[in-house]
Amino acid sequence: MQQFGPSKESFSKALLVAGLDIGTTTSGWSYLFICDFAVNPTGVETKIWRSNHKISSKAPTCVLIEPDGKTFSAFGYDAENRYSILVEEGEHIKWYFFRRFKMKLYNEDITRDMDIEDETGKKLNAKLVFMATIRFLKDDLLKCIEDRIKECVKPEDIRWVLTVPAIWDDGAKQFMREAAESAGISSDQLIIALEPEAAAICCRFEPVKQKGNYDSLSKFKTGCKVMVVDAGGNEVVEEFKRNNTEDYKYMMHEFELKRRAVDLSISDQQIIFRIPSALLVKCIRGKNIQEASIQRNTIKVNVSEVAILLKTQVDGIVDHVSNLIDQSTIDGIAAICLVGGFSNCSFFQQAMKTKFHNHTIIVPDDPDLAVLIGAVIFGHTADQISKRGSNYTYGVEIRVPFIEHVHRESYKVRNDHGDFHCQHVFGKHITAGQSPFDEVTTGLFPATSSQNTVCLSVYCTLDPDPMYVTDEGCHMAGRLEVPLEGTGTDRCVMVRMIHLWNEIEVEATEVATGTVHRLSI
Repeated sequence: MQQFGPSKESFSKALLVAGLDIGTTTSGWSYLFICDFAVNPTGVETKIWRSNHKISSKAPTCVLIEPDGKTFSAFGYDAENRYSILVEEGEHIKWYFFRRFKMKLYNEDITRDMDIEDETGKKLNAKLVFMATIRFLKDDLLKCIEDRIKECVKPEDIRWVLTVPAIWDDGAKQFMREAAESAGISSDQLIIALEPEAAAICCRFEPVKQKGNYDSLSKFKTGCKVMVVDAGGNEVVEEFKRNNTEDYKYMMHEFELKRRAVDLSISDQQIIFRIPSALLVKCIRGKNIQEASIQRNTIKVNVSEVAILLKTQVDGIVDHVSNLIDQSTIDGIAAICLVGGFSNCSFFQQAMKTKFHNHTIIVPDDPDLAVLIGAVIFGHTADQISKRGSNYTYGVEIRVPFIEHVHRESYKVRNDHGDFHCQHVFGKHITAGQSPFDEVTTGLFPATSSQNTVCLSVYCTLDPDPMYVTDEGCHMAGRLEVPLEGTGTDRCVMVRMIHLWNEIEVEATEVATGTVHRLSI
């Protein structure tokens, strides 16, 4: 199947940019019309998610699939609530409930038919789960826009931006692009954006309150180096979660709110948590509790005890950031941007300011939405990230004239004209670490006169100078079948690789007809 990647020309007619952020813990969507961006670049619209007495800026990353393993049932709070009812009625075993599944694509050998496990260990096709998530967010956003403006927005009017972690490899990014396409988003209307870059762009455009003054990355000159720290997520009490699903959800929501809002500078402050009785009994049975006051289903804890709980988590993040800076080959980091839900925590902010007092610490007004807001801004100004080094060496599989004592004898083949060639050669286009990219063009020819297609196989490797696509560490990154007109071995397909935002676009042009085929990797 031909996969057409994003082109700048295809975006010129877009009326709005929509952002989709599938987070480890929470997810959401955002959008901003082109006309509104010119007036207020940070006036991005997001959804307020509601469930019972809970209100949040993002929804839990949870998906419920019906027992047939195909039919989507619910997402977010609705998925949690429906699954809780199923648990209470003892009907949940046959259903598929996925939570915090995003990072199952990290450091894995990604395939289109790979499976992931749900909460009870049942396996289901990963692409189906991610597709269901993207489709729900897409459809929910479109319905909201239609309700607000009372006008029909056509699919071709929208420029979509889907965020992914920077640590994901190209296979995971391509997996997400294909999942989005299966969810109804045209590939030529989709940009894949890296989460830290989206967050940095948010900080670049959005004034933030710091030490009584308004500040942002906009004050820094071109070339200044910035580190983005995405602090989010929470801890999981696995056994309690399995046996007390509804209580677990409420407890974690309340703890997350208190963790972000607590002011540790008030030493005599008492923090009150609602703790389900089942967990209280399990935790305090046989223990002498002196640091907390327990009444019914609440526990009152002095702020100093909360500080102890938070200190381990905060110290771990601070130490990790410090090690990254110490080990980095990049000198002169001017600012550190704190994004993610935990960046709302004043204790965390103060610890970062104390440790990195020589750096400017920037916190957006709503750090939990920094990636979503930045994704939309990125879609409006995709050239904000002007240079990016390649993590891999990219090339195509080619044949070259055979050279004795240089090429591998087992790869020696003869063409229709009787000439000897070496097959499986790595035709390099992009070198790992290279930035900016020098454009390289390769001509591919059919091996036989009657051949009616040319198979374009794209490979990647960490090796800066591979010789064959069969070398250790080489992996196929993509494949494209290019149809050929006529007959003969002189028919040519010209191949070039274009660095387009966060992806490599392979462009194959059939010389005789001028037909262009594209593949994003």
